[in-house]
Amino acid sequence: MIREQFRSRVQAMVRNRYKLRPDPESFVSYQRFGWKLLHHITRNKTVNALRQLERDHARTIGYFEPITMILDHLAFSPKLFTRAVAALGGSSQAFSNDLSQ
Repeated sequence: MIREQFRSRVQAMVRNRYKLRPDPESFVSYQRFGWKLLHHITRNKTVNALRQLERDHARTIGYFEPITMILDHLAFSPKLFTRAVAALGGSSQAFSNDLSQ
């Protein structure tokens, strides 16, 4: 019950942030956005470079978070989410069904 309420709140936050429709498909498009952002950030990067990013982030905040959690912060940051969408070619590209890069 509590898990469902939490999931509903998170989905509502995401929908408000990215101005998505209330249907389930719009939340799936946000998940595709996350996949595309992860692919864009990690493209042409070595495992060592990504681990270094995680270590640098951990040193800054005081605890470890994997790259996927770091990207979640980026996606929810009011200052950075517009840059993330722009890096993926704008809203129509960032939230499209096409997963090719």
